[in-house]
Amino acid sequence: MQGIQTTKSDTRTLRRVLVSTPRHARASHLRKTFVGFTALMLVVGLLSAASSAYAANPATVNLGTAAPYSVLMGGALTNAGATTLSGDLGFSPAGAITDSGPMTVGGVTRNGGAAAAQAMTDMLAAYDDAFGRTPDGIFPATGGGTYTAGVYSQGGAAAPAGTMTLDGQHNPNAVFIFQINGALAPGAGSEVLLINGAQAGNVFWQVNGAVAPGAGAKFSGTIMAKGAASLGPDAIVHGRILVTAAATLSSNTITTTSSSTVPGAVTSVDSSSGNGQAVVSWLAPVSDGGATITAYTVTASPGGQTCVWSSGPLSCTVTGLVNGTSYTFTVTATNSVGSGSASTPSAAVIPTPVTVPDTVPGAVTSVDSSSGNGQAVVSWLAPVSDGGATITAYTVTASPGGQTCVWSSGPLSCTVTGLVNGTSYTFTVTATNSVGSGSASSPSAAVTPTPTPTPTPTPTPVTLPAAPTGVTVTNTVGTFSPSPANDAVPQPGTLIVGTFQARLSKAKVHLTSRATVSYAGKITQTITTGSGKKKKTWGTSTKVVKAAGSYKLVCNLGVKARKYLRRHNLKLTITTTVRPLTGAVVTKSSKVAILHRSYFVALR
Repeated sequence: MQGIQTTKSDTRTLRRVLVSTPRHARASHLRKTFVGFTALMLVVGLLSAASSAYAANPATVNLGTAAPYSVLMGGALTNAGATTLSGDLGFSPAGAITDSGPMTVGGVTRNGGAAAAQAMTDMLAAYDDAFGRTPDGIFPATGGGTYTAGVYSQGGAAAPAGTMTLDGQHNPNAVFIFQINGALAPGAGSEVLLINGAQAGNVFWQVNGAVAPGAGAKFSGTIMAKGAASLGPDAIVHGRILVTAAATLSSNTITTTSSSTVPGAVTSVDSSSGNGQAVVSWLAPVSDGGATITAYTVTASPGGQTCVWSSGPLSCTVTGLVNGTSYTFTVTATNSVGSGSASTPSAAVIPTPVTVPDTVPGAVTSVDSSSGNGQAVVSWLAPVSDGGATITAYTVTASPGGQTCVWSSGPLSCTVTGLVNGTSYTFTVTATNSVGSGSASSPSAAVTPTPTPTPTPTPTPVTLPAAPTGVTVTNTVGTFSPSPANDAVPQPGTLIVGTFQARLSKAKVHLTSRATVSYAGKITQTITTGSGKKKKTWGTSTKVVKAAGSYKLVCNLGVKARKYLRRHNLKLTITTTVRPLTGAVVTKSSKVAILHRSYFVALR
């Protein structure tokens, strides 16, 4: 909207009225005259604004007979690669053509002659017209930013990089004029983007120097330059290249239209289905309507699910499809003017679930074992992956010897028999499903089978000798030597506890011992300090044994014990109880101390 303006004659008239009015009536007369004059100007301003919604828009630049030319030059032409010109090609004066293309010219080629000379004259007149416009603002040499209709000036050379946006503000007649007092060299991959109805035919670049868009640049508008033109490989121009010197082209596309339109229809739509989705690809339309295509929209039928492309290879993935349903897809292209017509539908595809083939199970974990008389009970945890099929068997293998047992149901454990007493064994486990057997687990800790003493028919409580004294065990390796007279061989219904060992980490303390029993049952070990109300339980360990033998017990004393040992000895009472399957309970109480400075375990 233009602002309200007053002329010199308006001012003189107001002054005469004020002079001819008596002093005592001037104030009242002035108020009335000013109110009336302001009202008149307001009405005039509103009428002026209503007559033209785009009054601030500069007038277009008249190209005259140069308008039909995609490229007009005053020197030789060199072309390499497949170049397409939608309009005319002109030389004035006549110039040499070196074409290793091919180069396709959609219009007429005029190499010299009166028509080409007149076109060059009209181009120079248009150059002078654009040069003479009064700038509305200045644009930076590096371009960028968003511009509305107007005249913009740059006092030197310009090398726009990135995206420079021209906003038509929904005015199809918006005119943009850029004055550059030097060379124009848009960077590789740069773009002049037209939005909201801006038209390439209404954009003009007056350049006082050479023109050199970089490789892959997307440029919009008519370039009128006093210099040579050199377009980088695959650069695209929506407009014209009108120069006074030579021109060099390289696999370029120059589309010349008086105004932009919506793009043409997309072609060669193809699709491939997946699990609840489809990947759709296509080819760009033959015509982009004279403006850069900024988006493609893919629409599924039935359902109407869509995906929108904005950059990269011409494909996108439509999700949210129903498996088992047949779908076709259409694609529309969109530029600054709007969206073109939809493509022909693709061939039908049917999304289907993805079937992953079964594999063998993963490796079994946490293999543990306990020995008996010529045998060992082995337990484990199932592998993280069953390979997609139910595990039907586990096979336990002893080493050495290769004795096996096979699990088929129930708790994850089985008993390997046929072992030699006194021999150290480890065990591995493999899982099997319908595909085959997985890899073997890591070996278990070693155990040694031992003979089982003949149990008494009815076990009775037995009081054991006191624990040996004076034996110290380190935190890594230790030994407890039982009394030869009473504890060297377990008697029927007896319990021997020894070989205490402390293992320390940064956060915890583990106390291990070995209990030798003469019958099957449940072994429970509780570690405490103090007595009565001050009694504190530091840890408990439980193990169910199926036969007589020697078994390792591990109690985790926890974080608090680790912290306590940093400054104090830890005096412990270890109560070990065996509850046989039948008969009386046997209990053994041992007292030990873990020394905080050396972390030795001492019997006390």
